[in-house]
Amino acid sequence: GYNVSLFAYGQTGSGKTHTMFGTGTDTGIIPRSIAQILQTVEEQKENNWEYHLEASFLEIYQEQVFDLLCAEPEREGKKYTIVAGENGRHDVTDLEWRPVRSHEDVELMLEASQCNKHVARTDMNERSSRSHTVFSLRISGQRSAAGGQVQTLHGTLHLVDLAGSERLAKSHATGDRLKETQSINKSLSAMSDVFVAISKHQHHVPYRNSKLTFLLQPCLSGDGKALMIANCSPIESSSHETLCTLRFASMVSSCELGKATKHIGSSGADKNPNNSLASHVSSRCNDSMQSLASVADGDVSLDLSISSICTNASTATARSSSHTASARRAVSARGEASDVVRPSTRRTAAAPARPASTSLATTTRAKRVTTTEPKS
Repeated sequence: GYNVSLFAYGQTGSGKTHTMFGTGTDTGIIPRSIAQILQTVEEQKENNWEYHLEASFLEIYQEQVFDLLCAEPEREGKKYTIVAGENGRHDVTDLEWRPVRSHEDVELMLEASQCNKHVARTDMNERSSRSHTVFSLRISGQRSAAGGQVQTLHGTLHLVDLAGSERLAKSHATGDRLKETQSINKSLSAMSDVFVAISKHQHHVPYRNSKLTFLLQPCLSGDGKALMIANCSPIESSSHETLCTLRFASMVSSCELGKATKHIGSSGADKNPNNSLASHVSSRCNDSMQSLASVADGDVSLDLSISSICTNASTATARSSSHTASARRAVSARGEASDVVRPSTRRTAAAPARPASTSLATTTRAKRVTTTEPKS
């Protein structure tokens, strides 16, 4: 029932894509997470929980969102816009969602995404990811509870493979590669600004400065959970980038997102407060009727019970009358006081314009008259 994000951060060539996807039998975080979730779904069937899983795969390339499950000709006419959705999450319009029933469904999605993903060669990485990829999984659960109620929960898992930061002095990027590098570094800088604002408890967090941070806002804010994996290169010449990655990871680890919100609810229960109040009153009436029935065995006991009720009612009525009379006397006193002040106010309003010093004296006299009002 939570909104969760897990992303790999580091310089280009540090193994982020291998961490998230894996290679051959050495599976990555995405296939391992799906396998564990599917196993948990089977185990929860014993507790009468039924789950529905659906997944999507998108990339953010130069601040534009693309659907990796759709080939380029199929994207025509579609607008991939990030909007606020249900259950505290952000959705992307026209994005394709596929049901997930087995591990094979996810493998087919990963294979299709590799054909549409932006990848290029640089001097630092032979197969460098030129975009941020986000694998999203929606989890919806339902269980029938006692009293005809149905418990529901909604959660979202974002598994993000960030594009690696690059130094132009090492990558020697030119042309399109240069534009991609500038867009990547700008997006990562926007993410850094978000974590800096969160760590300093600032009132404004710039989520909208980047498509990636805006999409992950429900997870990075106080409503969700986030986990960052810092990837470091073992090459000695990359020691400077490794130090920057560790410093960024240290800053992120100091961020406090607060208590996450679990999106779980129930249907079939009466949520109208008026109905709950009526049921409470009905319950009290039933208790009173049972009390009267318990004393109905003897006339004397019943008369005493009724007389005590009448006595309490008379006392309450007398108190109410007393408070009403006091309120009337207070209103009458205020009316007399207003009559005292009103003639002076009329004369002041009808007087011709005077200099500033005269108006100040008039105001002072009016205040003095006001202070002589009788107190109620």
